[in-house]
Amino acid sequence: MKIQSLRSLCAALLLGASAVAATPVFAHGAAPDRHGGVVQSANDMSFELVAAADGAVIHVMEGAKAVATETDGRKTTTVRFTIKEPA
Repeated sequence: MKIQSLRSLCAALLLGASAVAATPVFAHGAAPDRHGGVVQSANDMSFELVAAADGAVIHVMEGAKAVATETDGRKTTTVRFTIKEPA
């Protein structure tokens, strides 16, 4: 009887281990905000828009690694839209 119980225990452990190993891993979830801004992801790139005192800053990440971005003096223009409801 002990051998049968041991076989049943081994079979149950093997079945449980295979169920855990078959669980999918979701590696490409939403990226956390690292600088207190708004994050948008595309493929393995993440873009974080952060408000600054003199405008806005965009932080670019590739996976867990920061991508060096250099500025050449370009400026952005922010357009604000207001939708008026009919009276």
